[in-house]
Amino acid sequence: LHDSDNLGEKLKQVTQENTALQAKLVGAQRELQVELATNNTLAKELASVQDDNIKVKEELFFYKNMLGKRSK
Repeated sequence: LHDSDNLGEKLKQVTQENTALQAKLVGAQRELQVELATNNTLAKELASVQDDNIKVKEELFFYKNMLGKRSK
């Protein structure tokens, strides 16, 4: 009977630990989802800024060319 009480307590303790770990896992998964979404958003923004940068460089090259031809 004593062993049965011990096992019951151990089962209760392990079940509580399992529940706590599951809650931590859910929290970590949510955090990961947020981080992945943020990373995806930042990657899209970076690509957009890089495209804008290329366009500005092209315009700058065009106007430098125009000024170069004008001064000759």
